[in-house]
Amino acid sequence: MDLLLWVLLAVSIHAAAGQPTTLSPTFIPQISSFNYPGTVSVTTFQMKEPLCFFNFQLCSNQCNVWAVVASASTGVANFPSLNSLTSSFFTSSQYSAAFQANGLQYYMATVGNATSFTCTQNTPLNGVIRIGSNPTCTGYNCNGPVPPNTVVRVRYLLSDSLNTKIFQVTPWSSPIKLVTPLDYNSIDTWFGKRSGGMIVITSILSSLTGILLLLLVAMFLLTCSGYFQGKEDISTNNPTALGPVSMKQYSFHQRTATPSTTTSSADP
Repeated sequence: MDLLLWVLLAVSIHAAAGQPTTLSPTFIPQISSFNYPGTVSVTTFQMKEPLCFFNFQLCSNQCNVWAVVASASTGVANFPSLNSLTSSFFTSSQYSAAFQANGLQYYMATVGNATSFTCTQNTPLNGVIRIGSNPTCTGYNCNGPVPPNTVVRVRYLLSDSLNTKIFQVTPWSSPIKLVTPLDYNSIDTWFGKRSGGMIVITSILSSLTGILLLLLVAMFLLTCSGYFQGKEDISTNNPTALGPVSMKQYSFHQRTATPSTTTSSADP
């Protein structure tokens, strides 16, 4: 306990003198250990949040927390010493030119303030910061994507709200290698590389598709041949017997007119 008090006292005196202090090596920024998808991708990666490490009481108003992303080779070497950090440091490395051939090979991004990293007994320790999450980044201090196939290291800074003074910094993280994107021509699509289960499922689906196609063709042929059309009944039903039918018989009489014979007698 006495040793801890002496350490805190030394940190306070050092901060009061205007020089940034380096946090204990026991806190080193590192990749998130939680099983989140895409912890390290082609242009982004997830870091653990710097919880319960910074002394936010050093800031009179509000503190800002920064992440410095630097290439593991030249970027870390180009990063200025802590004693030479000034207010111009925050605009010294523009993101768009950071990883170019003549760039400083590092850039800075604001990841939050004191309220973003509050430390209480109920603070969950599973928070993460995704580095490179802003694909439209073109300014100085924005969280833009990291170039693919790059090895980088990360450290955190604590500054005042006006970004004119740096109070604390963390050590550099271990080297972090981003995923190398695969050329689509190198992806093996040969059927023999498929698993046994996938082959069985593919065979069953192909068979069912063939059977369905045959049924459709058969239905089409039967429909065209008139098999399903209604048959026409051309038979004549026998008339219902109504019993004997009486018919009247008519006699046709022809009437012949007989001319009457007139006998003329002459008087003698």
